[in-house]
Amino acid sequence: MQLTFTGTQLCSAAMGAGKSVANVDNGAQPSVEKGPHIIVLWTLVILFIASGVAQPLLSSQISYAGLGSKEAQLYMLPYYAGMACVGLLYICIPSKPWCQYKVMKSCGISLVDVAGQTLNYTGNNMAGSAIFAVIYASVSIWCGVFSRLAGLRTLTPLQWGAILIVFGGLVISAVHSVSGGQQVFIGAMLIVAGSMLHAVMYVLSEFVSVKGGDDKIPPHINCSSMAIMSTILFGIWQLVYTLPHWETTIAEPVREAGTTPGQVALLFAATAFMNFLHSATFFFLLKWLGAVSAAVMKGLQAVLVFVVADPIFCKHHKTQCYDTDKWISLVVVISGVMAYAVATQRAQRIAAREATAALVAPEQQEQGSV
Repeated sequence: MQLTFTGTQLCSAAMGAGKSVANVDNGAQPSVEKGPHIIVLWTLVILFIASGVAQPLLSSQISYAGLGSKEAQLYMLPYYAGMACVGLLYICIPSKPWCQYKVMKSCGISLVDVAGQTLNYTGNNMAGSAIFAVIYASVSIWCGVFSRLAGLRTLTPLQWGAILIVFGGLVISAVHSVSGGQQVFIGAMLIVAGSMLHAVMYVLSEFVSVKGGDDKIPPHINCSSMAIMSTILFGIWQLVYTLPHWETTIAEPVREAGTTPGQVALLFAATAFMNFLHSATFFFLLKWLGAVSAAVMKGLQAVLVFVVADPIFCKHHKTQCYDTDKWISLVVVISGVMAYAVATQRAQRIAAREATAALVAPEQQEQGSV
């Protein structure tokens, strides 16, 4: 219930008085930009979380189907192809021609995203979706830390305390992963590094889509530009490495897994579609909610991945099963994430009151002098 309530508070805050939370997250004076209708916002939130839950589960299934070669990284092509399709929203969303935006910024961010997502999904395939869910829930915390380092926001003692709680949960998860063997431990460490880089991508995207001033890049163009660049990079890798090693990295593992061409097509199509949904909703929620608020929803997504992975995969893959240590680390991490959200909201309210008082005081002094 606490997770649902906190998510509701974040969505309500985004709608409150038609003001953007992108600035409220930073403790700055709220802008007057209107947010979306609450039905639209809730629809986007649900699609964002549901597609986010599907992504690591599909990644695990792709690995079990013989398509999860860490060297080939073939599964990243449909991932970024789906993300690139967000650019089709250009047809129905008024904006300037792409050539008038400084999309090279987005291309630069894509390098961070490629590194982060490669580590995340390789780690997911090695350690399993359950461990992935626990560690990936820390994205919101890394986002807050990097936002602080970038000067986007300050952190209160309560927020730092929540961050330490999350780090404690990550330590529990890391120690537990050692008992799963070297592959699971390495996979867990890759997810930690990937989560950190993914948080950096959040912060950089907020810079170019929300705080870029006259140079702001619309979310859908930023998203698609990043994905096109990433697709080109992975396409080059397929030509340079995967094709010459196709038999050993793809064909042979697929035959051993008994995967049919139809199943391969279905898995890749589902991956592309789910990432299209996730990317489109994320980049618009980023504009309306701010990076930290969007990352908190990632925490809820991680919990659902943890809950769903066991009944789907546990019978055949032990790394996907529940156990006490995984539950403890999940509870600790999510508790820290929710504590961080509450502390952030408290800081926002204080900042809003101070901003209001600063505006009212001069008016009162002027009236008194009259």
